[in-house]
Amino acid sequence: MSTIQLNNFSLEEMSVVMERVVRKVLSETESKSNSSFENEILLTRKDVARILQIHITTVHNWTKSGKLKAYKIEGRVGYLPSELQQCLTPVRPQQS
Repeated sequence: MSTIQLNNFSLEEMSVVMERVVRKVLSETESKSNSSFENEILLTRKDVARILQIHITTVHNWTKSGKLKAYKIEGRVGYLPSELQQCLTPVRPQQS
């Protein structure tokens, strides 16, 4: 184990330096934890098919074509609920 010696630093100077380092680390950690995955549970293909009221094959086809964005974890496919909502587009009424 290495030893670090700090000379010619007052306690107040060390305190200021340590506070800056801690604030920087905390802000970096906070920005990383604000990802889109936080507080969301991945939905399965079956979940997506049930929610959208479509066949599971359609879920697979839409994922393959890029209409739905999927995430893989150890061979398992999952979908974020928020991204499912983003895939939906409003239907405009036809004008007669």
